[in-house]
Parts: sequence; C-alpha cells; structure tokens
Amino acid sequence: MTNISSDKHNQAIACKEIGDQALAEQDYEQAIEYYDQALAADPAYAPAYDVRGVAKALLGCPQEALADFNKAISLNGHCADYYNNRGNALTELKKYPEALADFNKALSLEPKKAYIFYSRGRLYEDLKSYAQALQDYDTAILLDQTHSPSYLHRESMKQKLQAQGKQVADLEEKLGQNEPLSDDFYNNRGIARDFVHLHEQAIADFSRAIALNPSCAGHYYNRGQAQWALGHYEQALADYDEGLRLKPLISGYLFRGMANLTLQRCQQALADANQAIRLDPFAPQAYALRGNIHFSLKQFKKAVADFDKSLDILPMQADILENRANANYHLQNYAASLADLNQAMLLNPKSPQAYLLRAGCYTELKQFAKATEDCLHVLKFDPNNQAAALWLKHIRNKQQNKA
Repeated sequence: MTNISSDKHNQAIACKEIGDQALAEQDYEQAIEYYDQALAADPAYAPAYDVRGVAKALLGCPQEALADFNKAISLNGHCADYYNNRGNALTELKKYPEALADFNKALSLEPKKAYIFYSRGRLYEDLKSYAQALQDYDTAILLDQTHSPSYLHRESMKQKLQAQGKQVADLEEKLGQNEPLSDDFYNNRGIARDFVHLHEQAIADFSRAIALNPSCAGHYYNRGQAQWALGHYEQALADYDEGLRLKPLISGYLFRGMANLTLQRCQQALADANQAIRLDPFAPQAYALRGNIHFSLKQFKKAVADFDKSLDILPMQADILENRANANYHLQNYAASLADLNQAMLLNPKSPQAYLLRAGCYTELKQFAKATEDCLHVLKFDPNNQAAALWLKHIRNKQQNKA
C-alpha cells in the first residue's frame, strides 16, 4: 500500500467514525453523507458500505440498503454482520428464502450471536412460523440475557401459540439449567410482560430482579410503571422514590409527578415537574406535566404558558394541543381552542375528547349545527359514549332556549 492510498484509507476510517456518531444520534441523512465521503476516499472500504446500508434501511429505503450490503459482501464475504444486515433488508422486501439463507450464513460464521437468532426469529414471525420464531428468541436469550428485544417478541409468540392451544416450555427452567439467572433476565422479561399487559407477572419479575440487584434504580422504575398500570399509585410512588434515591433521572421525576398528580397531591407533583425542568430545560414532557398540574389547580393561564413551551420544543403533539385547547376553553378563548383542536384532530382523528371539546366550543359560539355534528360523529363510532349523549342533550336545550 502506498503512502497516498494509506492516507486515503485513514481518511475513510475517520469519515466513517464521524458517520457512526451521527448514526447513533439517529441523524441518518448526515451519517450517509459521511459514509459517502469515506467511500469517495476509499471505494473498497467494506465497513462503510455496510453502515451506509444500515442508515438507508433506517430511513425506510431497504432496496437502496440492499445494494450497499451486496457491495460490502462482495468485498468481504466472511463478515456475519453483513449477512445479518442484508437478511434484514431482504426480510423487509419480503424476499424470505434469500433472507433465510443470509441468516443461516451469518450463523455459520458466528454461531453464538444473539442478535442473529433474533433477526431470524423476526423472519419466522413474518412467515407465521411462530414455533420456530419462539425457538430462535429462546436461543437468543440463552446466549445473552441482556438482549431485551428477544424477550418482547418471545412474549408475543408465546401468546399466539397459547391462543392456538399449544403449550410453551418454561424458558426460566431451560435457562437455569445452563447458568444462573441474572437480574437482567427478570428485568427484561418483566418489561416484555408489562408490554403485553401481564402486569402482575411483570411486578413479580421486577421484584426478583430487585432481590438479585437491589442497587439498580431501573428495576424500581420499571416496577413502579407496572404498579401504575394496575392503578396501584401508592406502591408506584414508593418505587419511584427508591429509584430517585438511587439514581435521580428526569424520567423518574416525571413518573413520580404524574403519580402525585393522579393522587391530587398537586404541590408534590409541581415540585417534581420543576425539578425535571431544572435538570433539562428543553424537556417537552416536563412542561406538559406542569401544564397539567396548573390545569388541575385551575390556573389556566399558567397551564397555557407551559403547553406553549412544550409545543415550542416539540411541535405537533396531539395530546398537548388538546390540553392547551381545554385550558383555552376554560379561559373562554374559543377561537384559540378551536385552532388547536383542528390541528390535534389532523394528527389524531379518532380522539373522542377532541370532538366533544370542539362541540363545547361551537356551543359557546352558538354554532349548534357544528356542535351537533361533532357529538353525532362520536356516537357513530361509540354509541355508548355517555359524555357525547349528555353534550347532545345540552346542545339541544341551548337551541330551544335560544328559540
């Protein structure tokens, strides 16, 4: 290799490293630009083709990604990652036989990589071969108890197989035969169970994770979330308190603030929201929480100001637009409320609360036909919606009184 080619290769490596940082920050287009520069410097640099393909796949361009993975493999046919990545692109393109061949090739090169078994499991899942998918997710977990996506998909496959009347082996027993179960196992399984609404089982798993590693704040936060899902707010608060004692996080203050607000402990909730804002003045969720607290305290102008800040940081949040509309409604700013509701309904056209609040605005503006139309729209999709029926009755009474 000449000095010039060596310099070019080093330049390619440097550009790829910058691109990798952009990729980690989910700035995929910027990452691709750096990978382009890397390949301009060294057109035979296979890793840059591979990661450029990953970035293109994450941008939703699997066909373009496939071309990059093909090039990477043509330059180096002995890298399992390249075959795994190409297999994922082929799965996305529904080219299942070719994808399966790539995953099998990847496993022949690296037979103990959990993420490759996970990728092949996703392929089997697409093919509705649930038993084979489950087996691959089990193997991924056996190889790496920290591989959280495998737990999530395993729980989904387990439920589908049980719905078909099939028995599913206990992974805990299978795993315990090979090595001690870690807190990662119970925490990850708890997250998966919580995701599929098996909250009681999730709490049991998080409790076992805590018993194995009582100094891990994340386990307490996770158990708190499962307690929250069951409406056990006091227990959730206790877990958030312990999580915050071990590792103060913005998310922890937000969790605890929401629990305190639900329990109508508004001053404690306000303290949590303010602390989250102090930790990160650009956290839209923190301003949204504080806005909800001010709304609960009937401090509607302060609520609007906080919802403004949340939407300035992160626009197009349908729920926050609805909340700001509600605060403006109570301030009798009906035009502002309507503007927010119309925008929110473009983002989430199936929100009954938005239609009913808009009906309220139209009623106050004496636009009874529009108000009636919104109530009827809700009742069309939910005939048992009592709030819509009451609003409709209220609108008709208003019309009669006007007449």
